[in-house]
This record gives sequence, structure tokens and C-alpha cells, in this order.
Amino acid sequence: MEQPTNNQQCTHCGFSNQPGSLYCSRCGQWLSSWRPIQTIEPIPPPPVEARQAVPLPPATTPRTNSLAVAGFISGLAGFFIFGVALGPLAVVLGVVALSQIRKSGDSHSGKGFAIAAIVVGALAFFGALAVLIWYIPLQLLGFSL
Repeated sequence: MEQPTNNQQCTHCGFSNQPGSLYCSRCGQWLSSWRPIQTIEPIPPPPVEARQAVPLPPATTPRTNSLAVAGFISGLAGFFIFGVALGPLAVVLGVVALSQIRKSGDSHSGKGFAIAAIVVGALAFFGALAVLIWYIPLQLLGFSL
């Protein structure tokens, strides 16, 4: 490998550079025939074997059971309006939804909604029933709320 020469006069612009300089301080040209060696060579990619691509099954996300959602909404509505009727409806929808989810395997989801429908529906029913049990005797005895 050739080392830089002691000639510090730039052949491109004529500027006198300090001794030991590798390139001209004014124009940036190399002061000798020595150049840094490029050691990075492109690495060829590894040989690709001829393989047959195996198609993957289409990605499907399980659908949420609509009866579970309807039961949950019925149970929530039962807290505000006519819980004596909407509460049992929510419980029935939740139980049917749980049955459908178990039978479907992985194609349906919504087990949490179904369980919540059963719990919320039962609370709405018994809450409305408790209000009626307390409200009717109070009305009959002449108390007003």
C-alpha cells in the first residue's frame, strides 16, 4: 500500500498545505496518489431454494354473538324501564347465547357479554321486583313517594 508523499503542494489549486496532510485544506483534493481502500464489498445473497409457498388459511376473527349483546342491552335497559319484563328476557338471551357460543367452537365470541347479560338481567329483575314489593304496600297504606 502506497503511503502519502511529502509533497504538500496541491496539484489542483496550488495551495501549500501543512506537512502530513492527506488532502488539501482549501479545495479538499487528495495530496498524493494514496486513497483509502474501500473494504466493503457487497455480499451475494444466499442461494434461494425452490420452495412451494404454502397458502395460509384466511385470518378470521370470531364474531361476537348477537344474542349476547342483545341480552346485555336488555339487562341494562331493565334497570331503567320495566325491569320485571326486560330482566328475564336478558337472562334467557344470555343463556341461549352461552349455549350457542359453546357449540360454535372458535367461530363465535361474546362469552363475557352473555354472562354479563345473565347477571345484569337478574339484578334488573330482582331490583324491579323489590321496588314493586315495597312500592305497592306503601301505596295501599296511603304513603306517597
